[in-house]
Amino acid sequence: MKLDIIDKVCSVKDIEFLLSHSDWYIWEKVSSKDIERIAKLLMEYIKGGEDNDFSYITEDGAFKENSLSNYLSENELNIRCIAMSDCTKIGARFAASLMYFRYCYDHSTYMELTQLERVLLRTDEKDSDSFLKAIISIMMDLERKYNKRQGYVEC
Repeated sequence: MKLDIIDKVCSVKDIEFLLSHSDWYIWEKVSSKDIERIAKLLMEYIKGGEDNDFSYITEDGAFKENSLSNYLSENELNIRCIAMSDCTKIGARFAASLMYFRYCYDHSTYMELTQLERVLLRTDEKDSDSFLKAIISIMMDLERKYNKRQGYVEC
């Protein structure tokens, strides 16, 4: 299956990196164990899994709950900005692009390919048309999987 490439390019650790550098993490002071668990749930979600609820405890002991889709709604732009940093490695950039795609899909929002390119590619990688074609192919496969999960029939 073409989607197997996702696990070869990015990992749960890449999502953990994005979460642990986000404003959400800075404000909430979430434990590393909660970050790891939420990152695993997000990885499954962007690969076509269920929109699960999750909970975590903040540094001050407050119990919080959220859903994966709501988390992406609130934090996707911040995560995309983190991914655009020069020091962000390809795995985290790839994970952020998939989170961006899932966010756009969930909200029937147009996904700007220029934003996708900014997240994924650096100046020295701009000639990577084959990489962009590969990611678009992966996203098309993900869309089929998302649609299938929701019971849509492909024409």
